Amino acid sequence: MRALILAAGLAVGPILPAAAQMNGHDIPFALLDQQHTGRVTFEQYRGTVLKLVEHKGGRPAQFAQNHPAAFDAMLKKRFDAIDTKKQGYIDAEEWANRPRN
Repeated sequence: MRALILAAGLAVGPILPAAAQMNGHDIPFALLDQQHTGRVTFEQYRGTVLKLVEHKGGRPAQFAQNHPAAFDAMLKKRFDAIDTKKQGYIDAEEWANRPRN
């Protein structure tokens, strides 16, 4: 899992400064779909969000670091809410229509 997170971080690296200025609602699907499959798994979603949170810093980063299980549970709940087709991955349509709160 650590290798997956590191790999996601390497791919996200050049985009992080611009993406870190966005709020969570503005993240483009292409940033999540780094393998260009049209599908984003939970592991990909988690890795990208974690890298963005770490890069941005602040309270969310502290929470992720100090409470990793709770942070993962929160991400999984959000991922499941976005995955309206319940296929185990998010596609571009689901991402575009995701809840914004």
